[in-house]
Amino acid sequence: MDERTIPDLMFAYIKSGLFKTAVDLELFTRIAHGERTVAALAAVTGADARALSIVLDALTAIGVIRKDADGYGLDPLGEMLLVKDSPAYMGAFTRVTLSPQLWHAVGQLGDIVRTGHPPEAIIDVPNNEFWETFSDASEKISELGAQAVAEHLGLDANAPATILDVAAGSGVYGFTALQRLPKARLTSLDWENVLAHARSIAEKRGVADRVTWLGGSAFDAPLPDGKYDAVICSHFFHHFDGAQNLALARRFFAALKPGGRLLVHDFVPDDARTAHEPALMFAVIMLSTTERGNAYTMADYRPWLEGAGFRDLGLHPVPMGGSSVIVAHRPG
Repeated sequence: MDERTIPDLMFAYIKSGLFKTAVDLELFTRIAHGERTVAALAAVTGADARALSIVLDALTAIGVIRKDADGYGLDPLGEMLLVKDSPAYMGAFTRVTLSPQLWHAVGQLGDIVRTGHPPEAIIDVPNNEFWETFSDASEKISELGAQAVAEHLGLDANAPATILDVAAGSGVYGFTALQRLPKARLTSLDWENVLAHARSIAEKRGVADRVTWLGGSAFDAPLPDGKYDAVICSHFFHHFDGAQNLALARRFFAALKPGGRLLVHDFVPDDARTAHEPALMFAVIMLSTTERGNAYTMADYRPWLEGAGFRDLGLHPVPMGGSSVIVAHRPG
């Protein structure tokens, strides 16, 4: 710990508030499009100039934007990740990470730790509106993970294949696979209200004619034995406890063809649970929003996956964002 650690912890919520305000007012996008002064930004946003100046200077101080004689600007990474018309735009996901629901939950963390229960669990609630928001907000931020998963599918682009995308959300993981594999077909599994949004994304990406929509829970939706060449399961195991995850692993093993692969994309902490900050911070979100969830290590995953029959497990870190892809094989 250095001398900045405690002050940073005391005021971290202000940084989050600044960032959410900038995203909500589209300040990063407007700066990138040439509105670089307080006066220009106040005019296009309708915001109070004095208040806007304070926010912009604070964003400069924490390194999110820069300031020079011509006004405010973005560095290349900021332009890639924070400008709305960028393909890699991440700002929309603040609708989830900085939602009133999560802010409220983390604000009650002391009570959650005392009782072991969150104020409101959001998992396994059919047609929960949170997952509609998640589906919409996660489309662009899912791209990097979806590409990483697709790299490990191990399928021949020239051969037919069947893929199951569990808890599909925006559908981007499965749709990315279809875009790489023109002869593949996909089953997207999620709640019906979430699938309604995913359909529009499938249409936009030109893959809807190769998608079968399966509404329901991953624990009991009908999954034919030995049907799929690959099962994609992104950011799902972390919602549940060990017994539930073993049950899921067994379902996915049975659904795969011999020689098929399960691809788990998630935050996977180091086994000592001391060093992987993104994963361990994510575990706090699971504590705050689920009854049994956590961020799980490979030491946790191994008995579930191997207990279900999977072999040759591999862990592949994603280049940016702190997540990893676990590849597990059903023996041929």
